[in-house]
Parts: sequence; structure tokens; C-alpha cells
Amino acid sequence: MSGDATYLRDISPSEQTFVQRVCGGAPRFLAKLRKAEDSQGRSTSTVRIVALSSHKLLSIKNRPLSGLAVLRQGHLEDLAAMKLDAQDLLRVYFKKGYDEAFVIAVPWETPMTASFVRTLWEAWHDTGGGLKDEAEAPHVEGLPAELTPPKSAFPRRGLEVELYERLRDYYRRAPKAATSELFA
Repeated sequence: MSGDATYLRDISPSEQTFVQRVCGGAPRFLAKLRKAEDSQGRSTSTVRIVALSSHKLLSIKNRPLSGLAVLRQGHLEDLAAMKLDAQDLLRVYFKKGYDEAFVIAVPWETPMTASFVRTLWEAWHDTGGGLKDEAEAPHVEGLPAELTPPKSAFPRRGLEVELYERLRDYYRRAPKAATSELFA
């Protein structure tokens, strides 16, 4: 990661503990980064922790007075698009649904950003997205094809349970063990 100005190396133990608590366990992806744009589209260099839990992408900020807080979150069910523009800026769009709509904009810095895209895409597929039609998949633009393979590249077995659990999480309800066991 040397020379990678977008991603910062050190995530403190207290930050890791906070992330594990809000994610309900170890996250799929965790990075401290410098955002490229604020919520109004203006250039910024704000530091954020981005964590991908089993069903949500969390944007976490360390506020001086109140400490760590989840500022925005997007559920995988609301993942609308991932776009890489001509200025090498990756934008991940979440539509309004589980929470407010939001966009996270990160400068394209390989290999960490590529890993982020691949992990987010795999999480969407692994939690039931592979059962949906291609038309319902998040729109992908400007990204290398190897980072966002088609649904045929992912195993289908067990996706019914994953989709059930993702939708239960989306509607803020715990999965019923008896229902999960029916699909297993």
C-alpha cells in the first residue's frame, strides 16, 4: 500500500472494535480512506472508515467530540450502480430504501479500490443477488470486467437462504431459524 494516498494504513484497535460491534462480527472489507467528494459533490479530503458487513456498506467518521459514528449506510439490496469515470473516480450509488440514498466517491487506487469493488460485487451475489435477473443487477460502468463477473461465475447453491436472510435484514427482522433450515 505504499504510495497509495487514498487508503490509510492504520486502523486503531478501538476503531476495529467499533466496526466489529456495528457489523455484528468481522467485516468483509475494512479500510480507512480519504473521500474524494462530500455529499454535495464538492472536492474534499475527509477521512472515513469504510466497512462492508454481511449486508451493509457503512461509512464511519471519527468525530472530535462524540467519537466514532456511522454517518451513512447502504444495504446491498439498495446497491444501484458502481461507476468509474474519466477522472479515475469510483462512485458507488445506493438508492433510497433501507436508509437514505447516498453515493460514496473514492479515487481509483489499485489494488485496494479494485479489492473493494470485487468484494462488494461478490457480497451482492453471495447474499442472493445471483438469483435476480441481470436487469436487476447493479449498473456497472467503466470497471474492468474481471472485477464484476456475470452471475454465471458464482455458485448458485444456498443462495435462497442468503437472499432470505438479506431481505429479513433489510426489513429489520431477524431470520427465523425454522425457515432457514427449510432451505438448507
